[in-house]
Amino acid sequence: MALALTVMALFTSGFARAATGTATVGQTATFTVTADGTPPFTYQWTRNAANIAGATAATYGISNVQLTDAATYCAVVSNSAGATTSDNAVLTVMAAASAPAFTTQPASQTVTAGSAVTFAALANGSPAPTYQWQMNGTNILGATGTSYTITNSGLSNAGTYLIVAANAAGSATSDGAVLTVNTVPTITTQTTNQTVNAGQNATFTIIGSGNPPPAYQWQGSVDGGTTWTNLANSTAYSGVTTSTLVVINPPASVNGSQLRCLASNSTGTAASNGFVLTVIAPPSSLQISIQIN
Repeated sequence: MALALTVMALFTSGFARAATGTATVGQTATFTVTADGTPPFTYQWTRNAANIAGATAATYGISNVQLTDAATYCAVVSNSAGATTSDNAVLTVMAAASAPAFTTQPASQTVTAGSAVTFAALANGSPAPTYQWQMNGTNILGATGTSYTITNSGLSNAGTYLIVAANAAGSATSDGAVLTVNTVPTITTQTTNQTVNAGQNATFTIIGSGNPPPAYQWQGSVDGGTTWTNLANSTAYSGVTTSTLVVINPPASVNGSQLRCLASNSTGTAASNGFVLTVIAPPSSLQISIQIN
């Protein structure tokens, strides 16, 4: 499709009428100047005030217009009586319409709860695309820029984020970016003190939460909780790295000792309460005395 720009020049009054036009890359733009006066006329077209070589007819055409052809054009028309310069003819060139294509994809991220996180993406296309961010396939209200920020992330923000870019020529969907939100462990269920007879197993169970799920380590204290020592699986203990600890056949010598469990992940550690193990020993070393008066 050709684009025609006409420039009128009137020698008798010195009046000229300007023209403007917008072409898309690949079109043809044609400039035509019409002059009143006494022919014959000679013509010279200019681009941004510089003469265009060979452009010496009443019509000047540009086939296969490119972005670099956007400029201000005018014509100088002459005869034996003098010369008149037309007003400017402004040619604007737009890129050909093209569907969006992503040049920058959003990246998956892992953050600690309470941290800020930003996803960013960019697509090209003509005309410039509009954007819409989504979480788990649902549009996020107001998230229509090339980036999306969560200022105070929580577990509810964990999910898959992507962005859709669209223009008149089509649309494109970015890769999905996964947001993982880690949380500091907490002890959600404490166990209780245990009282057993000597030689009877004692079981302690706690429940911890956190993301990623916490690892466990049971500890013991024989000085009232002032110092703690990691326990190891042995003939005396079982499950020292699980949420349930079994004290196997505890002897009377451990009566009054304390136990606790640590829940740890990459964001931190939480300690349970200290639990007291009471071991009741049976009577032993009986002594009988007799007194006769």
